[in-house]
Amino acid sequence: PKLAKLGRILGPKGLMPSPKAGTVTTDLVTTVNEFKKGKFEYKADKTGIVHITFGKSNFTAEQLNDNLIALHNSIEQNRPPGVKG
Repeated sequence: PKLAKLGRILGPKGLMPSPKAGTVTTDLVTTVNEFKKGKFEYKADKTGIVHITFGKSNFTAEQLNDNLIALHNSIEQNRPPGVKG
């Protein structure tokens, strides 16, 4: 109920929490531990582009490359079968 007031602001930006995405939960401790262990969620926008940060400015080129390869493999493994590209 309190969060509904923010719907007009967060909704159009795609930032509204939802139970499907795992951002609304009643068990906070378990959810925080899952994300600390590396739970990672991503989604594509309307045009199919996935917006993800895969490193920081202080990472080496090798670390960035490793992260990008791991991200690519993760997307390939979790891509729905009917999606092209």
